[in-house]
Amino acid sequence: MKVDLDLIRKYNVPGPRYTSYPPATHFTDEVDRDGLMANLKENNEGCRDLSLYFHLPFCETLCWFCGCTTVITQDHSRS
Repeated sequence: MKVDLDLIRKYNVPGPRYTSYPPATHFTDEVDRDGLMANLKENNEGCRDLSLYFHLPFCETLCWFCGCTTVITQDHSRS
């Protein structure tokens, strides 16, 4: 494997945590329900794989790697 040190140096900088696309700073109220449904239908005509992420913020313990908004509790009535 060849390692491109110039490329590593170029991108070896801090950056925001990538959590969604588009990022929340680009969310708008410009698209209504009908527009969203039409867009989803148009972009999902073919049978393709789809990945969905659902964040359930209730955890019994905090994972050392987690950067998500969570509620740490062992009280299951809170979730």
